[in-house]
Amino acid sequence: MMKHILSFGTALAATTLVIGVAWSQEPAEKPADILEGVLRVHPKFHYRYYIDGFGNGQKCALFRADGRLAQIKPGSLIRVRGKLGSKFFGDPNDKLAAVIPTWVIYLSVDQLEVLREPSRNAPEPPTPPAR
Repeated sequence: MMKHILSFGTALAATTLVIGVAWSQEPAEKPADILEGVLRVHPKFHYRYYIDGFGNGQKCALFRADGRLAQIKPGSLIRVRGKLGSKFFGDPNDKLAAVIPTWVIYLSVDQLEVLREPSRNAPEPPTPPAR
């Protein structure tokens, strides 16, 4: 009987040790998310700056970087690093709401890099031949 109790105690201690080691090896923070796209400015919405041009037409609001983004020309290709999230804006029960209730995908910006400024004399896309 005593042998069984000691075996159970040893197994319990070993399990606790293995679980503790596994938890200590998990990363403390999730790695930052990186997105690249074209900087756009929205005049009247839940957010002012966003990027598009990635993920089959997806748009992503850019939060916590308005001061830095204001210095970049709209149309520039940028790379942003931060934490992705989503947020619901608006109260569906408020009939006088100024904006449409919607979910927004956003990136809380930590780092920002301009990859390419918009070109002034960008060539027109080729016209398809007449049929």
